[in-house]
Amino acid sequence: MKYISKLLVLFAIVMMATACSNEVNEVNYPLTVTVPAVSSVSGNSAIVTLKATGSHITYRGVCYSTSPNPAVTDSKILGGSKDLVLTIGGLAKSTTYYVRGFEQTSYDVVYSEEVSFTTTATESVDDDPQTEGPSALKRVSVHDP
Repeated sequence: MKYISKLLVLFAIVMMATACSNEVNEVNYPLTVTVPAVSSVSGNSAIVTLKATGSHITYRGVCYSTSPNPAVTDSKILGGSKDLVLTIGGLAKSTTYYVRGFEQTSYDVVYSEEVSFTTTATESVDDDPQTEGPSALKRVSVHDP
């Protein structure tokens, strides 16, 4: 009887160890997101470029805010590929924004380091005046290189 109970305990331990390891292997850790590079800043838009390396990702993109440490609960733009070039539109003139890249799985959210940029006081030639002001529509575009 002692032999059977020891065998059952050993079987239970092996089953628990195997079940736990399958969940971890479902996500390709480590998830990494490069620090975003910001370019072409104007009075109401900016282009953000970054690279994300994880697989089995639910969402990836950038989150941004006028407060430090933006999170996925703040404004965000989602992208589909691992090499992201995202245009954030509808920004306020002469305002500092903080931006972080992120990857989200069903288990976790991984953020890049934060960068900040300040929009200009004037619009660029290509800016659309309809995107200015609090009631303006936010224009967003995604470019896959």
